[in-house]
Amino acid sequence: MEIIFDIDRYSEEKKVKLVVVEFTDYAMVWWERLVVERRRNRERPVNTWKELKTIMKKRCVPKHYYRV
Repeated sequence: MEIIFDIDRYSEEKKVKLVVVEFTDYAMVWWERLVVERRRNRERPVNTWKELKTIMKKRCVPKHYYRV
């Protein structure tokens, strides 16, 4: 996604939508649940690609994983 974002200029909101449209199976279920939880807790929606990346890393990447 970073390569696509580097080529074209997208708003932060559009970046999030472009990423989410690629989700399938578990990722889509996870996203829908996240959206509902945030709405229920009166938290603001995920509006930026950076924020979405951070949330996904916390959820999907083990803490002991290190990439050089």
